[in-house]
Amino acid sequence: MDPVTIENQATLLYNNVTTNSNTAVTRILSLYDLTATKEALLDTYTPGQTITYVTRVENTGSAPLYNLTIVDNLADGLIRYINTSVEGYLNGSPIEIAVQTTTNSATFKVNSIVEPTDNVLIIFETTTPTSNPDTLTNTQTITANGGSTTGPVITVKPDPTATVTIANYAALEMTKSVDKSSIYSGESLVYTFKIINRGNETATNVAFSDIFPAGYKIETITLKTPDEPDPIIYDPTTYVNFTTLAIPNLVIPVGTSTLVVTGTYTTTT
Repeated sequence: MDPVTIENQATLLYNNVTTNSNTAVTRILSLYDLTATKEALLDTYTPGQTITYVTRVENTGSAPLYNLTIVDNLADGLIRYINTSVEGYLNGSPIEIAVQTTTNSATFKVNSIVEPTDNVLIIFETTTPTSNPDTLTNTQTITANGGSTTGPVITVKPDPTATVTIANYAALEMTKSVDKSSIYSGESLVYTFKIINRGNETATNVAFSDIFPAGYKIETITLKTPDEPDPIIYDPTTYVNFTTLAIPNLVIPVGTSTLVVTGTYTTTT
């Protein structure tokens, strides 16, 4: 909670001229008081990444505190606490931290007595969602009992928060399929590649390559992307070397792109 202060300023009046003194400030100490800060060790994230959070709690009162409890809302359930990841320190020395979790929260309990001027560090890790929210803001409610285990409940105000924003990134995956499970020599064969960009920005300088079976002659190569109405056509004489197809510098936007290779297979023996 914010400190309470008393302030005082004196005034002199002489020959109709007013002179003010400086302001004297005195802080009113609280018997029971808690302050806390929270930070994420990443400014931006990508889905599935681990984020480490650090909470620092200090007893700024003049009496001991008991049952220190930190409840984290896990960004309203968007992130997940990683089991056994928590570390606790009292004035720099390791302490045990009890953890209870639900779908939408992780509760950290400190059994140690927190004396005046003592500080407690709580460090834990979470995994991020794959749903790509623009921001992850998780809030903590921090309480303790003043003076004894049954003393008055002291709450940190305002609730500590930490916000991490999503990074600009591209994430590619690819599947390959063929249009026929069996053919005669001399028949056509079509290979289709689904290239999916699950990120939030276009992937550039993507290099595609594939070595096709001996006897397969590539005739056409086309790429259809979700941001262009017409397919891109690649000349096999430029991009095919024997049975190897290599296309450098592909541009893959967010979504699903389709690369189609058609050709004819002829038995080589």
